[in-house]
Amino acid sequence: MNYIIDIYTTDNTSRLCRCLSDNLFNSSELGVEIYTKFKEVKDAFYDVLVVYKGADIEHEVKQISNRVDPSFYCAHDRVACRIAIELGQFQDTPESGCWLINPFEITTQQIPDVIDMWDKAKDDLIHKPGFVHARLFQALTAHPKYNLINVAHWVSESTFTKAIEAESYSSHKQRSLQYKLHPALCKSW
Repeated sequence: MNYIIDIYTTDNTSRLCRCLSDNLFNSSELGVEIYTKFKEVKDAFYDVLVVYKGADIEHEVKQISNRVDPSFYCAHDRVACRIAIELGQFQDTPESGCWLINPFEITTQQIPDVIDMWDKAKDDLIHKPGFVHARLFQALTAHPKYNLINVAHWVSESTFTKAIEAESYSSHKQRSLQYKLHPALCKSW
């Protein structure tokens, strides 16, 4: 499976999401998840994140994004990636609950340490009430702005908040401060 993640900054989230949704009508082989930010956790500059998945998706994704009026967004980053780690069972109804979206603006050299950090943190988080599913995507291209992107599904904002405020998570939170992360809570469009 191939993945492309588009990250948008926009002044009008609804207009951009409607445009993206309207342009998906010819994409029967393309899986698409659209997430919109509703609460910034820390330094989350983006408003919309789109995960495209499919066998041969580059051409299709390019066609979709070419149909989006550039006036609908202020900035756009694209990352071709693969799943580095996946936890839990992906739900067929992603519109329920809350999604933590966290692009990691890190160097290639930092990837092993960040994956180690994420791996240790997930051991704690997956046992917390409300955890559903998480994917850690790793960029495939050389020198991307975001080498890792975490997309994690929680039952609700409150279950996520309780999990990261738990004493058992404090060392993971402290360790994450040494990296440039952009976490936000999002809803599925």
